Order: sequence, then structure tokens, then C-alpha cells
Amino acid sequence: MTAEKLLGFVRAVPFRPFTIYLGDGRSLVVPHPEILLVSKDLELATWHGPDEETEGFALDEVLKVVRKPAKRRPQ
Repeated sequence: MTAEKLLGFVRAVPFRPFTIYLGDGRSLVVPHPEILLVSKDLELATWHGPDEETEGFALDEVLKVVRKPAKRRPQ
């Protein structure tokens, strides 16, 4: 995963929560764009979770990113 591609999920308007799946079996939920910091230069990211958890990972560890489905508006 490139930094630009991951930043595309973070900067999406409107933002939609997403989950990052890593090669070691971890999955990190990103409910808000400020939860994830991405370094273009270092190809690293830092996720800040509930209860002050922090996880760092290399972008090449990302297997996939899955967005929550968009909410449908009643017609």
C-alpha cells in the first residue's frame, strides 16, 4: 500500500470509517481521520485506538483496506 493510497481513505470527503488489515493478522478500525497518521517519507503509519492504544506499522504490511458501506438516504 502506498502512502498516497492510504491517505486517500483518510482524506475522503465525506469521510467513511474503514478497517486496515495487516499481514500479521491485526485489524485496525479507523472511525475518524485523526486516528491515523501516515508518513510519506518513511512509509510508516501510526494508529491511535481506544484506551490510548498505539500501533505502528509499515505500509507494506497492509493487505487490504475496507470501508464501511455508505449510509443510504431514505427516498
